[in-house]
Amino acid sequence: MTRKPLGMDGVNPRSGCRPPETGLNSPHIDGPGHREVGLGTRLVGSFESVLSRRLCCRRVWEAIKVKNNWKQVICSWRARLTRRSTVELGVFAGLAVMAAVHAAMVKEATHMPALASVSLRGPDNTRPEVVPAVHREAPAPVVVEPTPAESKRAEKMIERVSAETRWFNGRPVRPARVLWMQVTAYSPDARSCGQYADGKTATLHSVETNGGNLVAADTRLLPFGSMLSIEGYDDGQIVPVLDRGGAIKGYHIDLLMPTHGQARQWGDKRMPVIVWEFADGKPAEDPRKFR
Repeated sequence: MTRKPLGMDGVNPRSGCRPPETGLNSPHIDGPGHREVGLGTRLVGSFESVLSRRLCCRRVWEAIKVKNNWKQVICSWRARLTRRSTVELGVFAGLAVMAAVHAAMVKEATHMPALASVSLRGPDNTRPEVVPAVHREAPAPVVVEPTPAESKRAEKMIERVSAETRWFNGRPVRPARVLWMQVTAYSPDARSCGQYADGKTATLHSVETNGGNLVAADTRLLPFGSMLSIEGYDDGQIVPVLDRGGAIKGYHIDLLMPTHGQARQWGDKRMPVIVWEFADGKPAEDPRKFR
């Protein structure tokens, strides 16, 4: 069979007739088992193929753009999280500093007078009445005069230690006086210090300062930095006053012990305490300034 050429629109130029539509549904058969596709269908198929390729390329391009956008989104979120983490870290650090300052103020505070006392009902039985608190000075430590035997013992102690040359913090010291005091002991754990068992003294020194040998005292009588020596404690060496407590008032000192058992074993004693002073004529240093 001889086929006649067709125009671009599939019309026979001689007869002007359009041949039967070819394709998968109505093919023009050249031979058994063979189907021939017309030119129009070929053009349509080519157009669809090109369009499909373009659509595929466009989808790939859009996917690339979406991927890049996701990268930008991820980078943006990372930047936001970094800024947020920085702000949160700064806030946390500020709160930690405030808590530390507050703890230091609480430790260093001695007597905190009440701001006001509030009664539940006022004179008219309706409104509460706020009464300003009256600030009262803390009573002076009660002096317990030593007995004649205690005074004689104190004099012998002064004579004995005066013959020795002692040093403390690289400076020469000498005995100033002897005080008869109530001497107890405490440990740095919660059983002695309660909620303030943080390993720090009222001067914010570590409890391991001076080898863990230090004293808590009433700072009205023995200011921070006072130097003491007590028989039976740290082999009679000079120890500093670096702590204080609410129950330590007047002629009463508390010796720091490593454990609660050792503190209980010390007990409660009345004994002479030697107070030392620097012999170089220079004033004593405030231990709160060289932590």
